[in-house]
Amino acid sequence: MSKDFWNDNMPPGYYDKILKDGLQKSRGIQANWHNITFTKIQKLIHPNDKHLDYACGPGTFIGLYLYKNSQGVDISDGQIQFAKNNYGDKGKFITVTEFLESNEEKKYDKITVLGLLEFLEDEDNFEILKNLYNRLNKNGQLLLTTPNYRSFMYILEKILNRFGEVGYKNQHINRFTVPSVKKFMNDSNFQNVKVSKFLNFGIVFSILSISFGQYIEELIERIFNGFFGYLLLIKITK
Repeated sequence: MSKDFWNDNMPPGYYDKILKDGLQKSRGIQANWHNITFTKIQKLIHPNDKHLDYACGPGTFIGLYLYKNSQGVDISDGQIQFAKNNYGDKGKFITVTEFLESNEEKKYDKITVLGLLEFLEDEDNFEILKNLYNRLNKNGQLLLTTPNYRSFMYILEKILNRFGEVGYKNQHINRFTVPSVKKFMNDSNFQNVKVSKFLNFGIVFSILSISFGQYIEELIERIFNGFFGYLLLIKITK
């Protein structure tokens, strides 16, 4: 993963603006994509959990969805500065360098990594996940999301690369599916791993309304019991 991409190609607060603009207008597929993801993961984090959001970006998840018990870490100096400026009262934000150089051996109940695995080679993913796993308390959980490429994601990626402000054509290195995630976790010797799918075609209706898109997405998930999903949710329990 190139640090230059996140510092030079990704404007600080880019996704934060997309989400808040969409919520304010009450419509937008990309905004509700993030909103549904954050809402789903929020339900897995309790108010008293000590929480780390690794690759936190502009800090939106911590700032808008969580409980002031969180620390955010990101590779981009610009994103971390944005997070400090906008959500410094909601959590502590530091760069990856500061995190790795810290002598503080802090342990966490929940660690989230929302949208990072697809940018890294397997060996880099393993190294990061091993280090994060070691920072979990007993019975703590690593909560990961990554696109499910046995789905509409290939087409969606092409659309985003063609029309979006930021393209990922050369950035998405790893394209996981349920079988490949399970194989990676098994090869990496992680135990107690659960993989599920979420975020389905109902998200398209967010072009009309955030609430309507969320309703249809939840309805499809209930009817088909999570059979469809553009994103994979991976839970690793210590």
